[in-house]
Amino acid sequence: MLEQLIVTYCAPTLAAVSTGNLFSCRCEEMDDLRGQLDRCSRCVNSKGVRLRLLRVADGTALIYVYRPKKLWKHLSDPAVRTFLTAEGYQMSGLCGMIDQMAARLQGDREFPHEIGVFLGYPLEDVKGFIQNKGNNYLCAGYWKVYHDEPSARKVFEQFRLCTRLYGQWFLQGTSLRQLTVTA
Repeated sequence: MLEQLIVTYCAPTLAAVSTGNLFSCRCEEMDDLRGQLDRCSRCVNSKGVRLRLLRVADGTALIYVYRPKKLWKHLSDPAVRTFLTAEGYQMSGLCGMIDQMAARLQGDREFPHEIGVFLGYPLEDVKGFIQNKGNNYLCAGYWKVYHDEPSARKVFEQFRLCTRLYGQWFLQGTSLRQLTVTA
């Protein structure tokens, strides 16, 4: 079950065209979910993909699938670092920053919309979403676009194609490990 969800919601990350994806799923039994996460992690870790359980609340788990090298490169951009520092993040290495983001998801505060940076979204669009409270966007697809609409539309199409193809291949018997590109 978890493998199919990962393919359905994280194909662009598996294909190494995206930094990360986030999805939620029902969590009836925590031990079962952890076992499935461990099995899936063993399939993709050697190919440069990590899975992280960020939160479990009200019977729903929030799972982050990401490529650490791509993420670190994105988070190392000086403008992104400045933005995250202003949002209260300590620049404490990749795991520490993900831990901080996960902690923000645990609290009763507003959803941490800076999470878009951890998904590889353009900084201008993350800032635009926060400043506009999700309104006044140019277009919407995998995220709401506030800056470079033509480029975003090309990325959305690439993500849609990747997701469609990966879904077909998975249903035809291609394994999660085989679908994950080494990068």
